[in-house]
Amino acid sequence: MIVLSGGSSFVLRLERGEEIHETLKAFARDKGIEGAVVSGIGAVQSAELGFYHLDRQEYERRALPEITELLSLQGNLCLLEGKPFLHAHVVLMKSDFTLAGGHLFAATIAVTGEFHIQPTESMVRLPDPKVGLPLLNCPL
Repeated sequence: MIVLSGGSSFVLRLERGEEIHETLKAFARDKGIEGAVVSGIGAVQSAELGFYHLDRQEYERRALPEITELLSLQGNLCLLEGKPFLHAHVVLMKSDFTLAGGHLFAATIAVTGEFHIQPTESMVRLPDPKVGLPLLNCPL
């Protein structure tokens, strides 16, 4: 990972072979970031996406092993059980120009990844039994 700019926000370039979640969580941990808005573009491989079925309170997962264009990643960094946590959704384009999208569980940079991290106030995720997921909250 290369940090291209800093100050009140950060622009990062992730390099081939870096896993998005692990790299961005490590960056947040190193910088003491407890809340941030994240966006990104690039090219990834070995993506795992999910769709949340509220009625069953579980994710359906799909693997995309091939290289895909990361057209858009939108999400946030927060704390979950005291540790950095990345919640992100993506739109990916396959080589046949069809799209796939959803909750991002994992993806590895295939060519490059360009990410903007805009720190915010500290945010945490707390369990919500109505939906079966830890939802974003501001700490009390």
